[in-house]
Amino acid sequence: ARAFRRPLTDDEIRSFVEGTFRPARASADLPKALAATIVRLLVSPPFLYKIERGTPVPGLDPDVRKLGGHELAARLSYLLWKAPPD
Repeated sequence: ARAFRRPLTDDEIRSFVEGTFRPARASADLPKALAATIVRLLVSPPFLYKIERGTPVPGLDPDVRKLGGHELAARLSYLLWKAPPD
């Protein structure tokens, strides 16, 4: 969650857990599977870029979006402290 600067969805958590333990079971090499998962995390777009999608505002142009709490906190934190939010 800290790496993505927001809570992870259940699908994202499941993807990372399965991406770690399925290869570890197949090859019986847990350290190599953990290293591959860390690499996958470090090259993922939510880690590399500050993605703030927001949610569409009903009744307005579909391009107008409202930022959620985590997105707004990340934007303010980087503006004020040039660091991710606590």
